[in-house]
Amino acid sequence: MIPIPDRLRKVLLYGASRSATDGLLALRGLILASLLGPEAFGGWVLFRLATSYVGFARLGVNSGLEFHVAREQGPEGALLGAQFWRTALGFILIVFGVLAVAALLVSFFVADATLAVGLRWFAGAILAEEVWLVGLSYLRARGDLRGFAIFELTNAVLLVTFAALLTPVFGLAGAFASVSLATGLSLTFLAKSLPVVPGLSRSRLRVMLKVGLPVLVSLLLGFALVSADRLIVASLGDMALLGLYGFAFSVAGLAGSLALVIRVVVYPDVYADVTSRGASPALQAHLEGTVLPFARLFPPALGLLAVMLAPVVSILLPAYTDAIPAARLLIFLGVTAGFERLGTLGVIAVKRQKVLPAFSGGTLILNITLSILALRSGLGLQGVAAAALFANSAFGLGVMGFLARVADLASPARMLARLALPLVWSAVLVVLIGWVRPELGVAYTSISLGLYLIGVLPLLPAALSELKKVRRSSIP
Repeated sequence: MIPIPDRLRKVLLYGASRSATDGLLALRGLILASLLGPEAFGGWVLFRLATSYVGFARLGVNSGLEFHVAREQGPEGALLGAQFWRTALGFILIVFGVLAVAALLVSFFVADATLAVGLRWFAGAILAEEVWLVGLSYLRARGDLRGFAIFELTNAVLLVTFAALLTPVFGLAGAFASVSLATGLSLTFLAKSLPVVPGLSRSRLRVMLKVGLPVLVSLLLGFALVSADRLIVASLGDMALLGLYGFAFSVAGLAGSLALVIRVVVYPDVYADVTSRGASPALQAHLEGTVLPFARLFPPALGLLAVMLAPVVSILLPAYTDAIPAARLLIFLGVTAGFERLGTLGVIAVKRQKVLPAFSGGTLILNITLSILALRSGLGLQGVAAAALFANSAFGLGVMGFLARVADLASPARMLARLALPLVWSAVLVVLIGWVRPELGVAYTSISLGLYLIGVLPLLPAALSELKKVRRSSIP
């Protein structure tokens, strides 16, 4: 048996854990979609979008915490890292405590009963989730990947369990409540692994925000980029249409897990490599050793999943068959998420994060414009999905192009072409096969799958080359 080096071992082990976590969260989405129906599921989509947007009130303190804790090594570094954690915790408790109380108070003055209930559960969810997230950030930066994975998986189990128990009884209100209750219980487990006494050092908060604020602006614009299409559907369509599109998006969300796995495992090494070797050699190694294998191997695999979506959805959730064409395209957002996360990681490592808002802002405008045009021109949800994929690809590849220039590559354009070709090829092939063979049955899908496998053969030599590279790197 070939020995596996530490990084690859971590990718495989955490990859297994993260896949299980994302699988459970995808299962929760399927459970809620089947129990609520498209219209109420649209309300669930809006609830989750609201908690995500309000979460940006953390002002990037999570990113600053990760940066400073990951850089500190040894016993003295661990003590200093704990001080950064206490300040981050104190800041989160103040900011989101105020927001939670405000949401609770407002809930007593709104006329709509569903909105009032949503605001009350939102108050509990937002505070519990933000403390939970900053605690996970600290564990991850400290290098406790095993504990990080266990807590993620435990939380996912609780989210699925509470959703399955409460939603059949209380409907949409039960779905809202499941988030608060599951995350609150998860937080009690996590607290045992953390220094729980909060503090608030202005100097430490200042240096964390110095790193985190530029990243926050980019993350906010980036989230607006990936959520703008859903907001456009909500504003120009109705709640049922949003439910269909939200279902397609949740099905596709599982595809982004590999990018997150790789980012979690490699970011301490990338930060350290830039410090020890310099920006150019470290970024070259990052692009060639991490990003390129991801770009060449992942899109063809996602295409397989996209082709096989039709019979699964049509058999298990026939009310959502209209979402299948959009889901086939949105599944490739897993690739663009990888470009975004791995590219942003490199940008932060060389302290050039101030450029990120320009990339995010430009592509956000592009996504909004194309999504509105798609709906108004009658292209439907598949047109909106195509707009989202194009805009997110522009952002991810734009950041990669910037990294290629900072890395002093001989031909940044050639690197971009190598990264983009498998994504474009696989996505176009899936759309063409879906257009030629729109039937949803198992027999039709089997033929479509054969056509897809033939169609991706030109990508095989480059993919095999990356597999050999990974195999060679696994030999110490």
